[in-house]
Amino acid sequence: HYPGPSPLLGSLKHLLENQPEREQTETWSRIVRFSFDQRGKSRGILGDHAIALIDTVGRTGLSSLAPVLANILENDNPELVLATIAALVRLGTPNSTMSAEIILSRVQPQCVESARSALTFAETGDLDILTELFATSCCFLRLQILRLVESILTRSTLAFSREPAWLLTLATLLLRQLKDSKPSHFAGFIAAPLGLTLRHCGEPGIAAALATAPDLKKNDRIEAFLNALLIAE
Repeated sequence: HYPGPSPLLGSLKHLLENQPEREQTETWSRIVRFSFDQRGKSRGILGDHAIALIDTVGRTGLSSLAPVLANILENDNPELVLATIAALVRLGTPNSTMSAEIILSRVQPQCVESARSALTFAETGDLDILTELFATSCCFLRLQILRLVESILTRSTLAFSREPAWLLTLATLLLRQLKDSKPSHFAGFIAAPLGLTLRHCGEPGIAAALATAPDLKKNDRIEAFLNALLIAE
């Protein structure tokens, strides 16, 4: 699966984009509230579909939806919490209205550590923290961290996300994830954040990436690398 909107949700997002912002906000709010209760518990929506919904709402770019998504922070599933943080970052948080402290105050104890690290990375761009986040043995959590990286790269207001040295280091880190990806099909999820990173890096980043290509031995990894180069263009 591509780590973006599911086909149905993607189609709905495309249709709503031509509507007034208020109508878009009301429609997505109803869908989220139908899928999750006020305590962030699922109303029967399955894991993959729940994450696809959270991700799609984040990709709308409508900051007015942040409070609606914030309820999901109270879910006890770390994967859903990280997916929600990634979506909130796309919507412009943490900010003066919804600070990192406010976000963390809604997170269940078992999810606080990973949530705090994710938020700190989103605010500071500390790549040592990103490396620690990637160290988890759970590939599903790593996928949400990749979503977070992609969210940060879409935020031009985050100064560090456009610094050449930071981008080159991030590219190296993502290429290492690609080379060592386990299971190997996880490599496909690295294409989008790696492609965006290389796009912002320009020629130096692409040249460095091409130098690592011979180290990619499996077809899944080679395909993901080629997709990243396409995105970079």
